[in-house]
Amino acid sequence: MDLCSYFLGGNLDIFFYEAIFNKIQLAILVAAVGVISVRLFIQSRGTEGQRDRGTEGQRDRGTEGQSVKVSNFILVGLGILALFTYVRSKPFTPPTHYPDSFHYYVGSKYFPEIGYTRLYACVVRAEAESDDFSVKTKAYKRDIRDLKNNNVVPARLYFFDDTFCKARFSTLRWNTFKSDIEFFRTKINNHPPFHIVVPWADVQLDHGYNAPPVWTLVGGFISNLIPLSDSALMGITQIDIILLFGSIACLVWAFGMTTTAFAVIVGTTSATYSWIWIGGSMLRLDWFFMAILSVCAMKREHYVLAGAALGYAAALRVFPAVFALGPFVALLYAIYKRQYELKVAYGKFFVGMMISAAVLVASATAAYGVAANKEFFDNTKKHSDAISANNVGLRKVLTYNFDEKSRTKILETYDDVSAWRTATIEARKKVVPIYVTVVVIASFFFIPAVVSGGAWQAIALGALFIPFMWSELSGYYYLFLMIVGTLFAVNWKVAFPLLGIGIVTKIGLVFGMELGGFHFLFSAAICIGALVIWWQVNSFPLFWRQALSIFTARKA
Repeated sequence: MDLCSYFLGGNLDIFFYEAIFNKIQLAILVAAVGVISVRLFIQSRGTEGQRDRGTEGQRDRGTEGQSVKVSNFILVGLGILALFTYVRSKPFTPPTHYPDSFHYYVGSKYFPEIGYTRLYACVVRAEAESDDFSVKTKAYKRDIRDLKNNNVVPARLYFFDDTFCKARFSTLRWNTFKSDIEFFRTKINNHPPFHIVVPWADVQLDHGYNAPPVWTLVGGFISNLIPLSDSALMGITQIDIILLFGSIACLVWAFGMTTTAFAVIVGTTSATYSWIWIGGSMLRLDWFFMAILSVCAMKREHYVLAGAALGYAAALRVFPAVFALGPFVALLYAIYKRQYELKVAYGKFFVGMMISAAVLVASATAAYGVAANKEFFDNTKKHSDAISANNVGLRKVLTYNFDEKSRTKILETYDDVSAWRTATIEARKKVVPIYVTVVVIASFFFIPAVVSGGAWQAIALGALFIPFMWSELSGYYYLFLMIVGTLFAVNWKVAFPLLGIGIVTKIGLVFGMELGGFHFLFSAAICIGALVIWWQVNSFPLFWRQALSIFTARKA
């Protein structure tokens, strides 16, 4: 039962109740801005009052202490509300996301046979042997994405092809594969209320199974261990719920309730997609838990554990390796400045990270062979070159087409938005010089920020470099903003750019901005927000003031 059912009842259209929750989340973000603004205002008055040694100064300090308790209490309440508006369901009973589960369950279970390029082709070949004539007919007539090159091709190319798929299976495994495909086809075509509505034919136009061999090692163990059924998938979905609440427990352990509440608000309300896009699926939050554990362990000075956790996260999803960019820059600076304690801390961190990643990659290689790593590398390159409307990052900002009429015409005129994809590829080539220039400028904000903070802050600040990477992430991965939200523990002013990112994007959602424009808006907000946060937490302003004063003195 969804939360929306509690309050409104009935089988509501998914977009209707999504709009309701977006409005609630926008209200949460605005309320958080108000609470923090009042808190900082009272603190500033308290600072002025401390200059007065008399009764007035003591009264101001008493007011400040009371305001801290009240604001903390309100933030915790807003954090709890934000978490449940993100999840959108009763804890431990999320609706199963069948299209997503199909990719991860089938992709990992049959990885030795289908790898990264055969999933949809093998589905077609399996349906060619169906006893249901209508299933055969629909499979023969539809188009699928050819995962060798991401082109859309007629499914009939693989309808009678035994060598590409069936020959790679044993008889037992092939029969089980056909049974699993039938299960997912039935569930997706007969989706219950509140589920993502994606026709079975459209599922075959997605971009396939893309998880690394390390994730496949864990996911494949689970999918091969547990025979497919409704109850089995429901049990598997519980893992992500546990990981989500476990991540929050780690934050409380390391940062306390107030910072955790703020981080939850930022992470759950600023992301471009809600829980319905990744929740109810299979191990979508394992990387997130490990990344959260990393920054928490770093905060508690368990440096080897912090590195090992981030190494695991990177092995699961690759992009969390960028989080280590902050600690790497800080390590170089500590070596240059001969800061022994920081050198040891960062050294332990990277030892833990390298050992963890090496053990995991070696284990996956032993299970699937060296070729699996090369196939994953080739698949990742192919996948990163794919054009998707829900990608987020600096490239989105630089290549966005502001001509709405042109965008609309392209989408209406060409199948599979091929013209839009071609135009975006050409735009990417043209913006390379501008992209490099912006990244260099961003580095002048990023580096001073990292060397000005502590060890755990380096991870949070490193995470903010993600949108400046050339390879873009899908919007739902920006749940990692919860990690950035931990900077609230050392500087409450970072709340304003972080909450601003969420407010801007939620306004876009509430007012029905089209998909491309919405992701452009989020991309621009996250890039600007990152620059502002790096400026707020570093000593860069002091550096420039000193440089300016020296220059002025010399000129005089």
